[in-house]
Amino acid sequence: PYRPNIVFQKGYAELLPFSDKSFQVITISYGIRNFADRDASFSQTLRVLEPGGKLFILEFSLKANAGAGMALQRFYIGRVLPLLGWLSTGKKDAYYYLRDSIASFPAPQTICRELEEAGFVQVAYTRLFPGVVVLFTGKKTGHDVL
Repeated sequence: PYRPNIVFQKGYAELLPFSDKSFQVITISYGIRNFADRDASFSQTLRVLEPGGKLFILEFSLKANAGAGMALQRFYIGRVLPLLGWLSTGKKDAYYYLRDSIASFPAPQTICRELEEAGFVQVAYTRLFPGVVVLFTGKKTGHDVL
């Protein structure tokens, strides 16, 4: 249900319209693939986190060198996902874009390095949904807020 104290605001990740140290937690789901400049976006994310604040990013990422599992991942992403998207929404193009963006998405180690270069600490990733989804976590230096 809608909560009156929640304000929806539009903006760009590269230039967040919030004051420094505004949030204890930031979550991003399937969005960093669309950032025009990941480095600038990660720097802005760090800026608006309180010291000790946490970042959680959920993103698709294929597992490299997964053998038979890789073939299954590619089949699911390449064939099943666009078909399910088309059947549920009637739109094919968005799901072909999703397929292509998943295939070209950087390895989790690259994203972790970028987060560390932006200033995040305790950066890690965990694979979910047999390896196709990755949860990235990071923290802004300071006392834990949670």
